[in-house]
Amino acid sequence: MGVSRVQIRNPGDGWLGTKYFIDGFRVPRVRSADFHVAVDEVPTFTFETLGKPDIDMPGDVKFSFKPENLSEVCFIISEELKKHGDFYDAFVKSVHGVLKPREKYIGDGCFSIELTDADSFMLAEEIVKWISGEE
Repeated sequence: MGVSRVQIRNPGDGWLGTKYFIDGFRVPRVRSADFHVAVDEVPTFTFETLGKPDIDMPGDVKFSFKPENLSEVCFIISEELKKHGDFYDAFVKSVHGVLKPREKYIGDGCFSIELTDADSFMLAEEIVKWISGEE
């Protein structure tokens, strides 16, 4: 088995926008890269990525996947939702998309509710806040 060629390229003077390549293939979503070298060893790079990259090659490259378990995933989702950014907006729209086509909801036989578009959007926001732990 041959040794892979690893390249780490910075676009300017800073680290922002750094790109990582293994044998000419770009490694996407890299969170960190560690480099280890010793006198009697082949240099080793360990990449921590968000998800598994699509690379097919032999070599002594090690990946550390983050998040590692469901608990970490839930924490990340909750923290992202609490920021009320693009991810939050997309999640609310997704929940709203499920609610909107079913604007009449029937309870346990004793009541029914008809939601306006604004009501179903507010309900979608409440559901997302509950999922994120805000409510």
